[in-house]
Amino acid sequence: MMPNAASSVMDGRRRVLPSLLAVLMVLYLVAVFASRFDTNGAGAVGEMWASAVAAIGLLALAPRRPNPVRQGIAIACAAAAPALTMVFHEYVEGQVWALIPAMFLALYLRATYRVVLARVLCIALAALSTTALLLSPAPVPILWAILYVVCILGAAEMFGALGADLIAGALRDPLTATWNRAGFTYAAANLADGAARRWENIAVIVFDVDHFKAVNDRLGHAAGDRVLTDVAERLTNKAPAGSVVARLGGDEFAVLVTGHDAGQVDALAQELIEGHRVGVTYGTALGDPNVDVLDSLLPLADADMYRRKALRRSG
Repeated sequence: MMPNAASSVMDGRRRVLPSLLAVLMVLYLVAVFASRFDTNGAGAVGEMWASAVAAIGLLALAPRRPNPVRQGIAIACAAAAPALTMVFHEYVEGQVWALIPAMFLALYLRATYRVVLARVLCIALAALSTTALLLSPAPVPILWAILYVVCILGAAEMFGALGADLIAGALRDPLTATWNRAGFTYAAANLADGAARRWENIAVIVFDVDHFKAVNDRLGHAAGDRVLTDVAERLTNKAPAGSVVARLGGDEFAVLVTGHDAGQVDALAQELIEGHRVGVTYGTALGDPNVDVLDSLLPLADADMYRRKALRRSG
């Protein structure tokens, strides 16, 4: 069963974008309907196109775990919908309202994606929205273009970055800065999705510090903390690029990798336990990326680790 923290974060992220698209689609459809009773004869051509684009974005997110291509289509639709309304708006008031969904999308992007990618996407969003504003038939002041850029990028950096920090704090171990158990589940799901698309297997390697309780009892908890941070730093520095490194709790760590066979996984584990100030025992498990890592592979890796400990004691 997935830990509640990871489940809440993942479910929350999955709900934000479809919720935004659904709200946009409904509001634009209401605007289309209301335009039929507009005595001034103002149409809602932009809203009709925008509602259709928002619907396309929702369809792209129909699978429970949409792939990155579908996610990208949905983001493009969420950005294009308000921009389409601006291109056709003849009233200044419409351009003000069109800015709001762009700001909400910028918040989502900054809180969800890695910093560099999020900033690139937010800059593209600001450029698209500003271009639509300048192309619109509404007589807007030129300073509004600057206002659009400041509002969209400012919302992303001020509030979206705060959301990203809160999410990271919920999924990271405060001592070692690696993923915690909930974060491991979250990161493992993303890594497994990529492995499944590439037809690669997935492997988990667990590590346990030998006689860690004795370190705490003899040298104190501060020394124990230094041991844990040293182990985490070495695992992080030596693990392959793109792998997941986590502290599962206490003195137990895990590294998740893809595209390795059994021999390569064992060789990697041997390399990762070298150079520590304390003894470290490992266990491995290899499996299909479509299985649940915590429920299926992690218990197997734990059993393998305890088997190695027992063999060393009996030897």
